[in-house]
Amino acid sequence: MIRSILFSLVLFLLGQGRISNTLLIGLCLVPIILSFIFKKDHHHSSLQIIENLSNHSALGRIHPGPKLIFAISLIAFLVALKSMAISAIVLLFSIGFFLKFGRPSLHSYLDLMTGPLIFILMSTIGIVISVAKDPTSPTALKIFNLYFSISPESQIHAIRLSLVSLASVSSLINLAITTPIGDIIYFMRKIKCPKVFIEITYLIYRYIFTLSKLLASMQNSANSRLGFVSYKRSLETAKMIANRLFNKSMRMALNSYSAMESRLYDGDINFLERTYVRSNFSYLAGGFFVFLLIIYLLVIK
Repeated sequence: MIRSILFSLVLFLLGQGRISNTLLIGLCLVPIILSFIFKKDHHHSSLQIIENLSNHSALGRIHPGPKLIFAISLIAFLVALKSMAISAIVLLFSIGFFLKFGRPSLHSYLDLMTGPLIFILMSTIGIVISVAKDPTSPTALKIFNLYFSISPESQIHAIRLSLVSLASVSSLINLAITTPIGDIIYFMRKIKCPKVFIEITYLIYRYIFTLSKLLASMQNSANSRLGFVSYKRSLETAKMIANRLFNKSMRMALNSYSAMESRLYDGDINFLERTYVRSNFSYLAGGFFVFLLIIYLLVIK
């Protein structure tokens, strides 16, 4: 709870351009990032959560075409407008959508957003803080021969990009929890995507899923042996896990190909197709786009 409040406060001040001290912003953002990386309640089942939700979603039987087009169009819409208000509306809509058709828990949503959120926070630091050989503001922090400073413009620019990124990632998460990978493969075949691209997409997805289970078992084993008891021990444990995971992945790649060959793999992977039900999803998606466009034209612009 304290981490969430501090994170919200920092984002609000950045959006208003009210943090003028470079050292202060570093002291605020760095502990938040470290708390996300080394949090004690480890949850490593994000892919399992997505897989389970997509296969049991109430929208799983709807044709994947409208859902994919809606998600891609929404992301393009957010990137084109670069509006903080529109991005915030889409983000709130995505959270509500997840709670309605996904799990009725905001904690599950935060688990799925942890990885993208860490990346966005680290990118925000790079955007907010400018490095120059000469001081550009009275509050510039000198480290060696370089001056680190921030400005209200860079803060507003950073929070705008962060909101656009968060809203886009949320849209992709909602697509993932309502559309199984088999349906995505089905739609890719219908729009005549190259067969090699489809097969590589599916194999990479399954391979990442397998590695995720292996990583989760390693992390649980390390956690039971107090491998994450401190930051220093966590770094050492992460190094050993990364080394072992790389060796395991190479062995699994060879075994996976041998398993496919033993099942008469001849370079072509066939997928089963299923029937889909009709729905009003396309009309609802179009109405949401019209709603966003009206807000942008009449209220924001």
